[in-house]
Amino acid sequence: AVGVNEYPKLRGTTDLRFAVADAAEVADVCESLYGYEVVRLSGEKATRQEIETTLKRYGEALGNEDALVVFFAGHGQVVPLTSESEAGFLIPADADLDINDKSDPARWQSQALEMQSVADLLESMKARHVVLIADACCSGFLIRRGALDRADLRTFLLGDK
Repeated sequence: AVGVNEYPKLRGTTDLRFAVADAAEVADVCESLYGYEVVRLSGEKATRQEIETTLKRYGEALGNEDALVVFFAGHGQVVPLTSESEAGFLIPADADLDINDKSDPARWQSQALEMQSVADLLESMKARHVVLIADACCSGFLIRRGALDRADLRTFLLGDK
């Protein structure tokens, strides 16, 4: 469960008020009601490196009978890569960015978590069930990237049959 309220090096936006509390509540529910082992990355602990390391560690450790729930509450942004493509990013606590400056995609890739990379990592895991819940601006970008090609997700997200 990742929650970031304060962004010391993020410019062009305000800090958040409830992301850390939301992540804590999700972690508490997963732990107490469902028996999940919980890793809490909040505040200054929610760095890009720590989030990536934790996801990779679980990717290696989990087997085909396991389940993983990843919850991220914090800032997000969509950045154009070319005139025809774009990438969505989840912004960790240590990101040194201007949220409104989308002119340097390489800087975003070095400072933030590219949603497609996170989705690819989660999809490659051996765990039977993997869920990513992103409570961030532009998190809807995740469902625009092919997820709706799957009938089960289309039904879940849109009620289509």
